[in-house]
Amino acid sequence: MTTSMVAAVGNLELVGLDYDEHHLKCSSTLCFSVRASRFKPDAAENARRLIAAVDSAIAARSPDGPDVEALEASFVYHKANNLFHDGPLLSDYAARHDHAADITSAHLARWLRFACRCVTGSFELSVPSVPPPVPSGSEGRSTGFARRGDAAVREIKELYAELPASARAEKLSLTLGDVELTVPIIGGGAFSALTDLFLSHCWLETGEDANLGRMLSSSCCPLLRRLHLEHVAGLHTLRLELADTLEELRLNHLKDMSAVEVHASGLRSLHILFCDKISEVSVSTPALETLGCDFGMPPDRTELTGVASVRRLEKLYLSSHGFPPESGRYCNLETAWLLEQCTAIESLDVSISAPTPQMEDGGGLTELIGLLPRNPTVTDLSIDVLVTICLGPGHRLGHSVARLVAQCCGLRRLAVAFLNQYHEPCEDPDCFCSPPAPEMKVLEQLVEAKIVGFRPLEDHVSLVRVLMAKAPALERMTVQFENSSEDDGALPLPCDRGHWARSAAGSVRQPAYEWTPAAAAASMILQRFSSLLNY
Repeated sequence: MTTSMVAAVGNLELVGLDYDEHHLKCSSTLCFSVRASRFKPDAAENARRLIAAVDSAIAARSPDGPDVEALEASFVYHKANNLFHDGPLLSDYAARHDHAADITSAHLARWLRFACRCVTGSFELSVPSVPPPVPSGSEGRSTGFARRGDAAVREIKELYAELPASARAEKLSLTLGDVELTVPIIGGGAFSALTDLFLSHCWLETGEDANLGRMLSSSCCPLLRRLHLEHVAGLHTLRLELADTLEELRLNHLKDMSAVEVHASGLRSLHILFCDKISEVSVSTPALETLGCDFGMPPDRTELTGVASVRRLEKLYLSSHGFPPESGRYCNLETAWLLEQCTAIESLDVSISAPTPQMEDGGGLTELIGLLPRNPTVTDLSIDVLVTICLGPGHRLGHSVARLVAQCCGLRRLAVAFLNQYHEPCEDPDCFCSPPAPEMKVLEQLVEAKIVGFRPLEDHVSLVRVLMAKAPALERMTVQFENSSEDDGALPLPCDRGHWARSAAGSVRQPAYEWTPAAAAASMILQRFSSLLNY
């Protein structure tokens, strides 16, 4: 955001401590950020200095002084592995943010008030949640994730904040550390310049979901283009009448949301992910191009208008095996229904998972992928394969992948990733995962395929073999091994035609090989020979 000086303090890099008085009073950009090089107990003590620095900067600005074009105040450690993990009981960043306990509701009120009055461009505020107390003997190390709403955490501090009733900024990014958030009743045009809003990590008080819907409406935010809501608790029903300008809407990790209604005539991209309680969906988006959802939309409680324009479907979840449709427990029902509604898909992104242990114990499982509707318009297919979802053997799902590929006769590009393969492979000949390889029609247009997480198992090798046999136009296939121990030098890859060669796409731990057809391989050899002669 700005080219401010970076101060190295202990194991941290603190941005914003070295501003001089003139910069604080007159600069159009202010950045206060904490970046951790290592996570140690003294990190919090050093990070606390930024809290006072932000307060000092705000106090130094005259009400009649120049506007701030960009303001960033980030108290979350900037580090690649400091990811936020969310679960039903445990939620927090990978690193402890003990300095979060020093940020009070009064701080939030001052910072938000200043931003809505003086910031005209972008305002980013990132506040971590207070971690749980450190158990004795842990020497300050992180011992897990904070329990959201844990009594021990909330006894330390409860944060309260109110969203501003208006703002001049064009972009707002608010990560609020599990604050209890009040949304005021807002008048028309209150956010007349706002184009981007990111709101995350907060709790809505009872009844505030209606106020939030009104705030985000076209009358209050007439220029809104991108809207992201993530980790917002207490949001049970979301009704959005959005501006024609809105192009992107992401609703992620809204754990309490059970119903969503979206009307946005200009919307191009819609993602609804990790909203496990959702049961009613109404979407009217005539120009929608990308739709991502990882839950089954119940056909009898779902109204979709305009999805015939969708060209890309993302994050769909499929079970490889389960109970047949006539059983009344067909677990792919909602996904199959959605595929039938989206008749012009060109790009499809899915996850195929083994059934749960409870389903396995019940017996009577059948293969489900072959029951899905055909998708002749799909040209790009990406498949994540979860060979197991809990402790137990890793099931052989390569044949399920082949069945899904067979449903897409117009396929041009294929990407397959076999995941969580730390389990021993299933060797039970009577298991549901041991049916014969499916028949596949010729894939006339397939030109490129990539398989990641390959192991020399029968179903993996069979998948490679059938792709080579049924794709006469195939130009390239890349296979990356799960680990180097699987590559013992005797390459277990079929090669009825063409040529396999080591690929730079791999690594020492996960070697990769690339296949090219015979003509391409011969051309490559000639080119190398010619270059040697010229040399």
